[in-house]
Parts: sequence; C-alpha cells; structure tokens
Amino acid sequence: CSNPEAVAICIECCYQNTSLAFTIAVSIFETPAESARALLVPIYYGVVEIVLIGLFVLVAWRLSWTYAPKDASLVQCFFGNYQPQNDEEEQKALEAQRARSLGQPVPVEQPRVSTEEPHSYGSDDRRV
Repeated sequence: CSNPEAVAICIECCYQNTSLAFTIAVSIFETPAESARALLVPIYYGVVEIVLIGLFVLVAWRLSWTYAPKDASLVQCFFGNYQPQNDEEEQKALEAQRARSLGQPVPVEQPRVSTEEPHSYGSDDRRV
C-alpha cells in the first residue's frame, strides 16, 4: 500500500478502537456507576489519541506521506481536498508524492488549452 493509504489506515484503526472501548465499557458492567468508572479509560485514551494523531498527521504531511503537498499552508491542508478523483489522478498524485518524498522535483502537467470558440448567449438564446 502507498504512504497516503498507510496514513489513512493508521488513523482509521485508532478511531475504531476508541469506539470499541466505549461500547465494551458500557456493556460489560451491570451498574451505571461501574460503567461510568470504566468509561474513564476510553475517554483518557481518546484525549491522548487526539493529540498523538494530530502529531502523527503533521509529521506524515511534512514527510510527504500524504497527498497534500508539504509546501502548502496548514490551513490549506486542513480545508483543501487533495484526494485523487479517479485512477489517472491517483496515479499522478502517487508519482508526485514519491517524488516529494525523495526530494525530487514534482512533474507538472501543462494545462489543456481549449480550441473551441466560447458561446455567447444573446437575449433570444438564454439558458433557463
């Protein structure tokens, strides 16, 4: 599996384990007081998990293990969508990710130029 896939799997497994711990803590104890005490463990784990996953994601991003380029700002990475939308985009993203992780220049695709004339809509040719 690729680095971005491995990062996603790590994060997903951590979150699933927290849900499982909550479910077990609530279901195996008979009294609400015991369940409440048992819930302290997954709550503590959840808080530690948030901090550690945040650090892990930052390190993975800076090591180019994600689709987000490491020269993008943290805000751009947080709000942007760097996921490939199809197999061709995914292949290009993986090649760029490999190049960044090896410190090589990222191949840049030239934008396609349309040869079609733009259509102007007159007063009789409106789109509804």
